Amino acid sequence: MEEGGPPSRVPPLPRPPTVAAGDTETYSSTVVPVSPSPLTYVVQVPKEQIYRVPPPENARLAEQYRDQVTAQRRRRSPCVKFLFCFLAIAAIFAVLLLLAALIFYVAVRPAAPSIKVEHLVLEDANARLQYEVGLEVRNPSLGLSYEVENGGAATLTDRRTRVADGTPPGLYLKAKETKDMKLSMNGAKKRPPEAAEEKKAATMRLSMAMTVRPVLGSLRLWGMKMTVGCDVTAKSLGKKTRLLSQECETSVDL
Repeated sequence: MEEGGPPSRVPPLPRPPTVAAGDTETYSSTVVPVSPSPLTYVVQVPKEQIYRVPPPENARLAEQYRDQVTAQRRRRSPCVKFLFCFLAIAAIFAVLLLLAALIFYVAVRPAAPSIKVEHLVLEDANARLQYEVGLEVRNPSLGLSYEVENGGAATLTDRRTRVADGTPPGLYLKAKETKDMKLSMNGAKKRPPEAAEEKKAATMRLSMAMTVRPVLGSLRLWGMKMTVGCDVTAKSLGKKTRLLSQECETSVDL
């Protein structure tokens, strides 16, 4: 029997190359099944990196656009720049003025004086009726004083009929101060209102117009017109008149 030779051995496949640490280059490996032949190898190649570069036409277009914008900015009229500067200055001035007004309002809290009727007395002197009205005047402002000038006009009416006239006196009110004002009014030469004769309750209207001047520290501001209207319900007009109700409204015209 003829003995055969030793079986042929297939050489081992080569190992892929090792990649060192930090090497960013990547490899793609493909294992191709091959027949056991000593002439078969596996090859690994790095992937190709493709960089896209914009064409030169884009650079020329961008440069032309930039040149056009620069030329338009240079050709702007100086009036436009002046208008922009004027509007900016006006806006800054308006903001500063608004802040100053807000600070002034918070610190001073300006408010019109309030008036309240305390008593109403009717007297008969020299065949002429005399009315004496006691008023309480209060200044609710925190840092603003008021100077009520002497003069003006005061009228007392009963059922739309003028009963008496007078002149309000002058008065100076400091901030948060309350003072009494005495108003003397001359009535007509005729009988008193029905409320004085019949001892009934009657509603009368007291109207006043005067000039008031705000005072801020040592600065006296311009004079303003202040109007006052009071609805008074009284009973038994005379030296002991009893007030049932009173309501006053005050307004100041700048």
